[in-house]
Amino acid sequence: MKTILSAALVTFLLFWGAALHAEVINRIAAVVNGDVITTFQIDKKISELSPKAREAVTGKQESLRKQALGMLIEETLIEQKVKDLKIEVTEEELAAAQRDVERSNNLSGDQLIAALAEQGMSYEGFRANLRNQLLRLKLLRQDILKNLRVTDREINEYFRLHIDDYRRPPTLRLGTIAVSAIGGGDPREAAQQLEAVRQRLAAGEKFSAVLDDLETAPAFSGSDLGNVNPEDLNPAYAAAVHGLDAGDTSQVIEVPGGARLFHIFEKSPGELRKLSEVRSEIERKLSEAKTEDQFRSWAEELRKNARIEVLL
Repeated sequence: MKTILSAALVTFLLFWGAALHAEVINRIAAVVNGDVITTFQIDKKISELSPKAREAVTGKQESLRKQALGMLIEETLIEQKVKDLKIEVTEEELAAAQRDVERSNNLSGDQLIAALAEQGMSYEGFRANLRNQLLRLKLLRQDILKNLRVTDREINEYFRLHIDDYRRPPTLRLGTIAVSAIGGGDPREAAQQLEAVRQRLAAGEKFSAVLDDLETAPAFSGSDLGNVNPEDLNPAYAAAVHGLDAGDTSQVIEVPGGARLFHIFEKSPGELRKLSEVRSEIERKLSEAKTEDQFRSWAEELRKNARIEVLL
């Protein structure tokens, strides 16, 4: 009998202790218009944050929990507003949004599920997040963005203030000199030979004169390449001439079978794109900025008029 009673007592204590433990872990953190947010939800929200998002929060774990709670309060208010306006997302809309995600990331359905698993997210969790994003988008369109407009004056002013952002890449008139590693020799030796040539150019000798001197050297070759768009160059070559001005010579670049350098004869500023070419791009940028501003104001107003009790 003692053994049975002891076992029963142990079982009771285990369950009672577990209940107490659960109560401590999953306490009520906040109440938003009658809807409860728990500490368990806060922990879950923190676990869903990307490492980059976590690093952005300065301070201790307390700051991270405070940020997560703020996000949950905002999400709860939005969910309540969505219900009030009877906004819904259909299965067809959800499936279409998922196809957009797959297409933009060049993934099949199975590859998407595998990629989610690598990031520690379940397929069900992904669909829930996607549904929430669609609900927010519908809410934005219906309740927040109905009066959003971007005017011609705003587009023209943005173009004027950011005009250098809409120039095409500068055109370079390039010369090049290359040296081959004779008989399959070490490219590093070829690079050392070309370094002496680079120093002559850097000291101010004319490219044509240096090239004439090398005309009888069998391993060397060179030419004037004419006007070149850096974006059309091999990435290694583009990196070598990046930031150089007219009269500058690049560092020596080791290439398969030898080495190469570039000399900048001329550098022309990039041609300015027409406003008509970039108008839609500017309008989208301004619209996104206005959307964010209006959403912040809307969310703050929603929060100000809500009954929120934080219990942490």
